[in-house]
Amino acid sequence: MTYANILKTLREKRDLTQKEVAQVCDITPEYLSKIENNSKTPSMILLKKLAAAYNVPLSIIIYLVEDAKPNTPNTSKKDKELKALKNRMINYIFVEDNYKIATLRDDLKTLRAYREQLVLK
Repeated sequence: MTYANILKTLREKRDLTQKEVAQVCDITPEYLSKIENNSKTPSMILLKKLAAAYNVPLSIIIYLVEDAKPNTPNTSKKDKELKALKNRMINYIFVEDNYKIATLRDDLKTLRAYREQLVLK
């Protein structure tokens, strides 16, 4: 994913117009359009404003961009599994209208187990 994809999706999910978001973030709707069309990259300051406008932690937006990087031949099986798990959790939280809390809880336990394994190395 790119900032363009993520920001446009967040705006549309919240039924906001480019004009409304631009006004809150003190930019022009044209500039926001360029960001959403991937012809401009937002600064970190603007990303913070957009995250606040969409009521999403900035770290989630950055995570989604970073996590979209493709797997390489050197990517371990565990890393691929962890990426799939994180993507499923993000999907539960931000995309699905009704997710099962029990499934999310199980995924969080798995994620904690991965984290503990990394810490113990």
